[in-house]
Amino acid sequence: MKLSFIIIPLVLLISLNACVDSTPTPIPTAVGTAVASTQTAAMWTPTNTPTPTHIPNEQQIVNWLNEPLRNADQISTGIDQLGQTIDAKYLFLDVEFQMEDGVTTIFRVDVRCECAINDQCCVPERMFVVTMIKMYPYRGQIAGEVPGTIREMSVLCYNSTVAFAEMSAPWQDVIGFLNGSINGWQFGFNVKRE
Repeated sequence: MKLSFIIIPLVLLISLNACVDSTPTPIPTAVGTAVASTQTAAMWTPTNTPTPTHIPNEQQIVNWLNEPLRNADQISTGIDQLGQTIDAKYLFLDVEFQMEDGVTTIFRVDVRCECAINDQCCVPERMFVVTMIKMYPYRGQIAGEVPGTIREMSVLCYNSTVAFAEMSAPWQDVIGFLNGSINGWQFGFNVKRE
């Protein structure tokens, strides 16, 4: 009886196989090409691997801004010292890249002013100009650190430890001024006090 349970299904399978036409059915050319192209595409490796997002080195930018002015005639260090003696000492505290709606759009520089003689010398417009003067020698390096999504540069002005004003300008104008494609008059009209 157990033998019949094995033999009966085997006989049925052999009978069904005998009824099937054993000649292969030709595949239409269009279907074959489509199948082959999907198989080929499955084996391809992507050639455009995503590049990692550049993370700006904020501390390096602060270090560049705090460097003494550089010039070919070596008088710049003396100018920095002279300015600190009769005008003010400017110290760059921080650089921050701020986001709006998940996109980095503002390049903010925090600068502190310490007056040499009286406490009335810290003027936001002067602090913005000093920031631009300090950026100039490192313009290429700083631009290389700034993400491509930046639309505005902001200078947050501190008198000792208290933030008292903010200056801003379109980033394209900052780059244009530093590269010499726009002059100071053109640039100055686009700098705003917040």
